[in-house]
Amino acid sequence: MTSGRLPFLLLALASLAGLRVSFPPPSKGDPVVQALVRPAPAATAVPASPLPAIGEEASTESTLDPAGNAFSVRTVAIDPPARSIAAAPRRVAAMAPLPQAPAHVAVTEPMPPLQVVGTYDDGRTTAVFIATPTGIRIARPGTLLIPEYRVAAIAPGHVTLTRVSSQRSFDLPLPAGRP
Repeated sequence: MTSGRLPFLLLALASLAGLRVSFPPPSKGDPVVQALVRPAPAATAVPASPLPAIGEEASTESTLDPAGNAFSVRTVAIDPPARSIAAAPRRVAAMAPLPQAPAHVAVTEPMPPLQVVGTYDDGRTTAVFIATPTGIRIARPGTLLIPEYRVAAIAPGHVTLTRVSSQRSFDLPLPAGRP
């Protein structure tokens, strides 16, 4: 809503409320809300007859209810049981043994998301080029590659990495044809 219409709408609301207070509606009873008075039905009920004894057949005319009396009492003949039911033998359930957990579960850590892509030797130290998730880095022993892995050693044929949190070592192979 724009600010120009809001004061106008508030003024209209206040004037309608003032009219309602000044001129209240007539206080006649609302015809929809008034109680509905029904005339009492004429006495057309069938006189009550005694119930037949057990084993006797009741005539259908005496047990039928007049039409429209949905709440009258109705009787239902129940046949006595023909034979007695023997008690079922009692069964006892045995508890199955609980499954045993293995004594030792080997924890396998995933391989690091690193790959050796090349080597570099300047005559003094050997270095390797390692592809990380953020790019390619040059690493020497002791270099922290990503926050989880440190280069422990560079050996012929592989590079040994150590996971900082668990001190577990991983070997990454050097590319083929590299010393």
